[in-house]
Amino acid sequence: MQSIENADLKVEVDEVGALLTSVIAKKNNQELLYQKDARYWPCQDVVIFPQIGKAPNRINGVDYDCPTRHGFARISRFTIKKKTVDSLTLELRDNAETLKIYPFSFVFDVTISLEGPKIIREAKVINKSAKPLPFALGFHQAFQAKYDGSGLIHFNKAPRYYYPMRDGLLLKKELSIFHQDEVLLPSLWADNETWVLPNDQGYRIDVKTGCGFGLKYRFDAPEIAIWRNNGGGDFLCVEPWWGIGSYADMPKEMAERLDENNVAKSKSFRLEIGIDVA
Repeated sequence: MQSIENADLKVEVDEVGALLTSVIAKKNNQELLYQKDARYWPCQDVVIFPQIGKAPNRINGVDYDCPTRHGFARISRFTIKKKTVDSLTLELRDNAETLKIYPFSFVFDVTISLEGPKIIREAKVINKSAKPLPFALGFHQAFQAKYDGSGLIHFNKAPRYYYPMRDGLLLKKELSIFHQDEVLLPSLWADNETWVLPNDQGYRIDVKTGCGFGLKYRFDAPEIAIWRNNGGGDFLCVEPWWGIGSYADMPKEMAERLDENNVAKSKSFRLEIGIDVA
């Protein structure tokens, strides 16, 4: 386990998966990150790579199957590439195990840094193969949130539509009932396990958690997933997706999927999470 901090925050990161395990607000010593509860979700965070969801992957006509949902990075041990008091970069390279399910040579760097009361998550994918590297990527952190009416999701613009996800499959039908402001209530997840919104308006998302702090999400991903276990749990995941989960008639070839990244050399990704503690 690795730890970084500044005057506002202290963050712990697991080298397995490059995952957040704790976010402490120093102002009041409050834990902000969801702490594991197997009844609802036995995880806290997932760095999603190289696929979103779980579906068979066809790469150049050959079928491969990743054993875990959201790719293999989440169960891979990263090495420390660089560390300062308030910043940490972890690195994952292809190895004998990854090549069995993803036949590419790559370098995957994940950086967590602190700027005042803000967490910055960055990823860089470097293609070491001769052919373009197909992949999807996302950040899937869970922060504590209440579902008693005290919490709220606010978009700077009213979403025009979303794709509902049920049983792990995005439905083709576009619906238009996710509003600019949504109160955090269990009923919001009565029908959908995940809300997936195309980021076609450059959304800025602010969350009032009902737990004494707020969150401001800033990113430029093409898709946004908003998830909470519809069976319960006091947490909320706002996830930037550079790629998309399984959908009806999805091509088996990874490179042909909607919003797939097909990178010749390298590509970088960034998420900023501003934290406002009452």
